[in-house]
Amino acid sequence: MPIVIVKYRVKEDKCLFFEKWLGKISQAAQNYRGYLGVEIMQPAFCTAQYYTCIFRFDSLDNLEPWMQSEERNRLLSELKGVVISTPVFQRHSEIQSYDTSSNMEPSRHKMALITFFSIWLLVHIIMNYLHPLLSGPALFKEMVVVAIIVYLMTYVVMPPLVMLLSKWLTK
Repeated sequence: MPIVIVKYRVKEDKCLFFEKWLGKISQAAQNYRGYLGVEIMQPAFCTAQYYTCIFRFDSLDNLEPWMQSEERNRLLSELKGVVISTPVFQRHSEIQSYDTSSNMEPSRHKMALITFFSIWLLVHIIMNYLHPLLSGPALFKEMVVVAIIVYLMTYVVMPPLVMLLSKWLTK
């Protein structure tokens, strides 16, 4: 499965604009044949950090029309004054690890370990401090807690944690 990994370094005061732009380019890519999805890794706090986008297509033949499209080029031109440097594009045949600067696959045991401790900590914090503040049926409260934990794990906890521990994960 071919992918394109794009790293954008965004100006601190342009994060909201950039995040709206990410929605536009993701929506545009969906209209191309063979599109399988996009994953967006955002920094927890925008202080001129990198955003990483991974666009997946089912074949190179279907990826190329998107990469060469006028629509994509027009959307990229909207980033003038928003990004600090030219976006870095990398093409790969498949994702080999969470750390896109490495060609080594992370240890599943180590990934399981950091996932376990991250979820345990979030469950502990949320169940002790937020859960008692929620009202409604128990099932609803559980769904809210799980939704918060999934969101935090996906967008706040795991991306920086994996990058921080990437050398250890691939040993």
